[in-house]
Amino acid sequence: QHSDDQPSASRPATQSPQPSSPSDCQATTDAKKSGASTPVAESGSPRADADLPKAEFLSTGQAKETESGVISLEEGAATNSQGLRYLAIKHPKMQELHLSGTQLDHSCLEATCDLVSRKKLSKLTLARVGLNNEGAKTLGLMLMTEESSHLKQLGLDGNEQITDEGVKHLADALYTNKSVEELSLWGAGLGDEGATAVAHALKSNTTLKQLWLGECENLTDRGGKELKDALMVNKTLQQLGLVCTMVSDELQNEIEDLVQSDRSGILPFASPA
Repeated sequence: QHSDDQPSASRPATQSPQPSSPSDCQATTDAKKSGASTPVAESGSPRADADLPKAEFLSTGQAKETESGVISLEEGAATNSQGLRYLAIKHPKMQELHLSGTQLDHSCLEATCDLVSRKKLSKLTLARVGLNNEGAKTLGLMLMTEESSHLKQLGLDGNEQITDEGVKHLADALYTNKSVEELSLWGAGLGDEGATAVAHALKSNTTLKQLWLGECENLTDRGGKELKDALMVNKTLQQLGLVCTMVSDELQNEIEDLVQSDRSGILPFASPA
């Protein structure tokens, strides 16, 4: 049993507690679907960063600095690439960027990737922004660059249009990426093929510690067994969330036991001697 202030394998550390029963899963999934955003924002006309007036960004969604270096846009905000560039100017010490529930088109995603590189962000959250497989490919390519080597947490929850095809691009990045410690695809369109691609990457990856695949309703025991096999090789992953998937409870328990076992000589969450 984990304490409330300690991440458990049933939920991402960056989220509120997730449902643990099938009925709770369905209620949560339905609520997320009803509030999901779609990428409809226009990119706007080109303009030099230094010439961007404050009003242009604020008219597309209020940005808030919730704590030092942590920038969040309000839920449902529509932004554009110029607005995101202005955000970088306004917050020169930005360390984390949260755009969950905003309206994000592809030009905005490219501008966001540029922010990750230029500002050396450590955390990026893009939950429920309507990302598709092309967006996943863009993020995968970003994760392969040296410029993104400061990014430790990437949250892509609730992007149902990221299917196995898109997950494969992210998995490709995990072969070489040596910075990301937490990846969340909670509620994405991942299935067995995507899970298999991730599992193969985990056999090479030595950085990822937390992987969240809960509410991926197309994920079955076939993909779950691939993930379990990967954990026989991978010695780094400490948490793997699979609740509210089609993976059987028995296999989930086997995976949980394996993740929590002393695979590397250091038990997860153990304090240094």
